[in-house]
Amino acid sequence: MAITARYIVQTAPEQFDLRSCAVPDPPVDGAIVELEACGVCGTDAEIFFGELPVPFPLLPGHEPLGRIAAIGREARERWRLNEGDRLAINSTLRCGRCDLCRSDAGCRDAYLGRTPNVGQQHPDRPPAPLWGGFSTHLILPASALFFRVQQPVTTAELSLYNALGNGLRCALEEARVQPGQRVAVLGPGPRGLAAAIGARLAGAEQVIVTGLARDAERLRLVRELAADAVVNAEATDVVEAVRELTGGRGPDAVIDMTPYFAGAVTQAVQMVARRGTVVLFGIKGGRPVSDFPSDLVVSKQITIRGATSSSPTSMERAVRLIESRRLPLEQLATHAFPLERAEEAIRTVAGQREARGLGVARIEMAPVG
Repeated sequence: MAITARYIVQTAPEQFDLRSCAVPDPPVDGAIVELEACGVCGTDAEIFFGELPVPFPLLPGHEPLGRIAAIGREARERWRLNEGDRLAINSTLRCGRCDLCRSDAGCRDAYLGRTPNVGQQHPDRPPAPLWGGFSTHLILPASALFFRVQQPVTTAELSLYNALGNGLRCALEEARVQPGQRVAVLGPGPRGLAAAIGARLAGAEQVIVTGLARDAERLRLVRELAADAVVNAEATDVVEAVRELTGGRGPDAVIDMTPYFAGAVTQAVQMVARRGTVVLFGIKGGRPVSDFPSDLVVSKQITIRGATSSSPTSMERAVRLIESRRLPLEQLATHAFPLERAEEAIRTVAGQREARGLGVARIEMAPVG
């Protein structure tokens, strides 16, 4: 008897359609994954509300995790995986041949839109409409990037792998935080919290996180997990506050995780220490940075680096950190929704519904409370 998959299609801004299809046989060089959950982040909200220039219809969801339900012969031998193995899956599928793939910097075909990345594909793309994480099943092609989960952790804990991987990349690979340095993270969203954790794990002497009044619960949580100090950016001059906390010298690294607020880029340049590093991760939705202090970049000899998504290295670090249970990360995974309530999950992440204490939301494929 054929197994039926259920999946979400986004047909237009703010329009989700729940559909079903028969689960296909796995490709000989790939697998079919039965998903247990998919994380929900700000990018999902930007796509849902039509704020990112992506074509509709598409299959949303780019932070999936689950177990192999069926695997092709070639994939079994190449990946050394079997049915039942649990995976955390990266959304970027890779050609494995280009210079960027070889340097761990992504994939040139992915940047040019030539590979079928998880979470932004058309439902008619063969071999079946199972390319999104908001689904009970997912096709895992030969070009997939994933990590096998080796230790027993909860769905809630594992759902953090993408946000945690983003933050670890910014702190460890882009800011290159060293023991004894001082770090400021602008924005206490899930990725900002993860960047603060990464800075602490790297041995930072001081970690400061900024946020808004509505972020009080997140700021409390990051203070508990990783930060030495937090700053309410609505109650004080954030640049002066951060510089004062660092004894007037400024942080060695500033990581901007704020969405849409272009002014944070200017603040980062103003507050960072001489010869410091600014990492830009928060997307501004095309908003220009007015009055950018380029002379400060020159006179202070600042390095500015951009980052997007997890790298393979940071994603694996995230999975292993979750498995280690060194930190009570489950405190970040506060909201779970069944597939039928995917729109509510999106609106919760976007702040349109009560989300007090929200760290990372997820959609679980089995009904939740």
